[in-house]
Amino acid sequence: MTAPTSLTGRVSVRTVAAGSKSARPAVVLQASDRDWVLRRRGAGAFDIDQELSGYANELITVSGEAGSGVFLVDSVDSVGSIDSADSAGSVDSLDSTAELPPDQSREES
Repeated sequence: MTAPTSLTGRVSVRTVAAGSKSARPAVVLQASDRDWVLRRRGAGAFDIDQELSGYANELITVSGEAGSGVFLVDSVDSVGSIDSADSAGSVDSLDSTAELPPDQSREES
């Protein structure tokens, strides 16, 4: 494990380790650098934490320790929910400078 740290990202519940004997549903944080399986310190490795899964489709910041693929959570702060219209699933994917189709225009500020 590493020193305590914080990560921010989108939460989802999905199958990890698909195709292996370790395949299971897990709470996953999609951070900017990689995906992390979230687990509270002391919780079972194969259990889904109901409180963490309650943050699905939300943007959160977690504090704790990063392992090789698991982030051991000490605390959670909700940043907000992800707009369901954001098909890429990331707040960072919204580009305010993207071109609009010819029949639409932006208001000048």
